[in-house]
Amino acid sequence: MVRLWTSAYRLIASAAMVIAMAWGILYNWPDYVHLRYGLPLTWGIHVVDTFSGPVDIWNVNVGFLAADLVLWLAVIFVVPLLFRRRGKLEEVEVV
Repeated sequence: MVRLWTSAYRLIASAAMVIAMAWGILYNWPDYVHLRYGLPLTWGIHVVDTFSGPVDIWNVNVGFLAADLVLWLAVIFVVPLLFRRRGKLEEVEVV
């Protein structure tokens, strides 16, 4: 039962990580239309339109990208260990 809970949690947390890393939030300012990627840290900005006209500029912060990945992977692997150590997850034999 513990392994089933841990596997389901890791699957859901992995899907949340992919969504959080790829989610783009559109900021439609009059002179600076851009998309920001990454939660909780913004690791990428895609500039679509500026005052002078349409552009296609990407600004990527590799440090924030690595920090986002480390944060989400820590959430995926550490949370089940914390619950197991506190005794919240007890092995139950299903008959």
